[in-house]
Amino acid sequence: MLIFSIICAPKTKNEIKEQPYECGNIVNTDSRIKYNIQFLNYAILFLIFDIETIFLFPFAISYEILGIFSLIEITIFIGLLVLGLIYAIRKKLLRFN
Repeated sequence: MLIFSIICAPKTKNEIKEQPYECGNIVNTDSRIKYNIQFLNYAILFLIFDIETIFLFPFAISYEILGIFSLIEITIFIGLLVLGLIYAIRKKLLRFN
């Protein structure tokens, strides 16, 4: 089917077909937009703390089964994340300017 579609597909090219298409809107500007690199820091910190909640969810569900040892482990885990947050604040990664 793939070879058949390559053989039978129309191969006419023109300027209109080569233009980028975005939801029916005509593109007026260049598609490469410069972003501030500080947004990368926010994205990474968001992912770190988002993944933290994913790891905390199973612990919260099965806390009674796991016992006190798991509470100590999760406390260490949260402590490491808090240290990472303190590091990010001291390095001034969370400034909004």
